[in-house]
Parts: sequence; C-alpha cells; structure tokens
Amino acid sequence: MISAVLATLNDERRLGETLAALVPAAVDGLVRQVIIADAGSTDQTGAIADDCGATIVTGDLQAGLAEAREAWVLVLDAGARLPPGWDREVRAQMAGGDRPGVIRIGPRRGLLSLMAPPRAVGLLARLGDLGAGVTVAELTRAARSPATLKIAARLAD
Repeated sequence: MISAVLATLNDERRLGETLAALVPAAVDGLVRQVIIADAGSTDQTGAIADDCGATIVTGDLQAGLAEAREAWVLVLDAGARLPPGWDREVRAQMAGGDRPGVIRIGPRRGLLSLMAPPRAVGLLARLGDLGAGVTVAELTRAARSPATLKIAARLAD
C-alpha cells in the first residue's frame, strides 16, 4: 500500500510524534514500510527511528525513495503532526486514482518548503510517477497538481 519516507537531519525532538502517528495505519496495513533517509544526524534521530522499526538509509530524500517498495509513497516532514483520521483521507485519495496529493498544514518549513506549495507538510504519490531518480522539480510538479489531498495537520516546533 504505502511506503512512508521521511528525510531527517538532527530531528530527535520532532520525529517521535510523527512516527507514532503512523502506527495505527501500520496496524491496519495501510503503511507497510517506513523509511528514514538521514543526512548525517549527530543526535538520537537514528536511535529513535531504529526503536520504531523503521528502515534507515544514509542520504537524502532520493536515497529514501530508492528504498521504497510499495505502490504509493507518502513523503512526510519529520515534524509532521498528523491528526487522527488522516489515514481515511489518504485511502480516499488513493481510491480516487493516480492523482498525487498534498497534505497541507501551517507555515512550510524544512525539506518540503523547497518542493511543495505553501502550507504543505507531505506528498502522496504513486511510486512509479516519481521515477528512479526523483528530483525536487518532479515532486514540485506533483505537489502543485490541482488534485490535492487536504488533511489538517501541523508541524512540531
């Protein structure tokens, strides 16, 4: 179903709550893979990800996407705070076809500030649509699609 990919760099304070929000969807079988693409954290980011059973790769977002094995990819900011019920919205988006979706939040920060429109914290897309060497430009085009997924969420401070 979904591979969740989070790019991190010294995100120990923000990562735990985001990973915890994925647990109910993992129990239900929606999220089948969680990948942490770590760009060289010197804090406890790796230990937190390991404790949660995530696959950890060294590198950027592209390194994480290269490990994705599911048909859909959910790219999240490490500090995303997904609300209860976010998984129902994602399932509905996936059932609607091949349209990418953007999970919208408050002010954009971090990695996704480079690739998504304002108020975005995540991107849902088919893995095949991203290409083998996905670029920020490709994610930007997908994120700016008129078909967007609107889930109320916010970033951790």
